[in-house]
Amino acid sequence: MGGLLSTPEGLPTPAAFCEPEQKLVNKCMSDLNYDREKYKIACRDLFVSYRDCRQRWKDLKVEMQKAELGMLSIESDGPDSNDSGQKPK
Repeated sequence: MGGLLSTPEGLPTPAAFCEPEQKLVNKCMSDLNYDREKYKIACRDLFVSYRDCRQRWKDLKVEMQKAELGMLSIESDGPDSNDSGQKPK
């Protein structure tokens, strides 16, 4: 079992997790000859997509670390797991 600073087993690196987004960002910048004035506007949506991917990776890492430590069940059967908005029977 790893500590809070270690990457949980089975979780890819952030680079591998977000590789498709990173490739699209790199291609966009390359297509614009790395001209920052052009790519900062033209590639904006791709930068946001990459940033969001990195955040999803971080969130998943925290969730997996908590699960490893027994603080959270990834598939919770508790009373809070009812997403239908109805009261439990």
